[in-house]
This record gives sequence, structure tokens and C-alpha cells, in this order.
Amino acid sequence: MFLPRFSGNDNDTLKNWIFQAELNFTYLAFDEMDWLPLPYFYFDGEALSWFDWFIRNKLFVIGTISRMHLLSDFNNKPT
Repeated sequence: MFLPRFSGNDNDTLKNWIFQAELNFTYLAFDEMDWLPLPYFYFDGEALSWFDWFIRNKLFVIGTISRMHLLSDFNNKPT
């Protein structure tokens, strides 16, 4: 099972990464409530900085983070 790293190149790449992550996390039987911290292991560079900011500022409701939420917030991340 392989999940590529994501560094924040573009929105299409993020969509593909989220799709692959969901497949991997489902296959590995992670409960959806446990998915939120997992990107820390797979994000690099700009994406990791944004995700860390996202988590530290509590811009989510635990267990309800969604694909659309991630995509929307990543597109509107602070510079």
C-alpha cells in the first residue's frame, strides 16, 4: 500500500491525493474519526505548513472534516 507525499503543487493534485488517501485509510480500516491527523505523515513543504496552521487554528470540527472542506481551505490558505 503506497500513499504519495503531497507538497501543495495544485488543487488537482490535492484532489487525487485525497482520493488515494481515502482509499488507503478505508482499506487499512482506520475509523474516519482518526483520519484527521494522518496527513501529517504525508504532507511536505507548503501543504505541511498549511495543514499545521489549519490544525493549530482549529478550523475543523473533529470527525467531520470533509474533502470539500480541505479543498476549499487549501485554496484559500494564507500566504
